[in-house]
Amino acid sequence: MRNFRRTAVAGTMIAGLMTAGAATASAAPFGSLGDGPDLVITQANAEGVNACAVRVTNEGDGTATGVTVHTPLVYESRNLGTLAPGESKIAEYFDCGFSERIFYFATTSGETNWSDNFLYIEL
Repeated sequence: MRNFRRTAVAGTMIAGLMTAGAATASAAPFGSLGDGPDLVITQANAEGVNACAVRVTNEGDGTATGVTVHTPLVYESRNLGTLAPGESKIAEYFDCGFSERIFYFATTSGETNWSDNFLYIEL
């Protein structure tokens, strides 16, 4: 009887953790902090821009201020200023002749989801 009670309690605890984990995971994406700016960085792929250009879009519901794109390999960055919700800007003038691969990341004050702020481009 004693072992059965431990097993039942352990099973209830595991079921509760699984339920709590499922609810938490579906509530927000990895790295999400809630409402506010949410930068997404993609390769620009636009006519008239170089292959190294990137597009930064604010997909959040708050204004992104101090938006900056960084390339740590060459310690270069571009300040894009402010992005309203839904607004995009292109950062170019990066020197892409130094490497076949470039890593970028975008930052802003109050970022709510860091999981989509990174981009790796193979040229």
